[in-house]
Amino acid sequence: HWLTAAHCVAKSDGVVSDTPFYVHGVLAIPIHIDVARDLAVLKADAHYPALSMRLKPLAWGMKMRIVGKPLGFAHFIITTGLVANPVYRAFRQPYMLFDAVACSGHSGSPVLDDEGKVGSVLQIGVGAGPCYPLSGGATYDQMLTVRKYFTPQR
Repeated sequence: HWLTAAHCVAKSDGVVSDTPFYVHGVLAIPIHIDVARDLAVLKADAHYPALSMRLKPLAWGMKMRIVGKPLGFAHFIITTGLVANPVYRAFRQPYMLFDAVACSGHSGSPVLDDEGKVGSVLQIGVGAGPCYPLSGGATYDQMLTVRKYFTPQR
């Protein structure tokens, strides 16, 4: 399964659909879409390495990394930073705030801890321009709602 932001599976008109579609040349089938929490779980027959989900929340000051393909880059880009606020409120939603730079197209990327475990999913950039000085992702409570689709590893 792939975990991403729900707005990443929206069509160009902004409507989120459970219709299968292609991502990086791989057929992806939405199996869970939570628009309110901006999270989606996709089933895909891809040969990417599996990442484990954290069993504990990311805490203030922890090192983190965002791994993604922003701005249409062909290769993965890794940006690093710290958890700036584990429960930041913006647009009437709770987010986990990071001081890592995120660019357009980073949405849905995994946010990893020092051990390479997924602690969040990138959902918003805070600032102006194609790249943002701050970024926000799903809170620990939001991540718990999709954990049942994955087998946690210790």
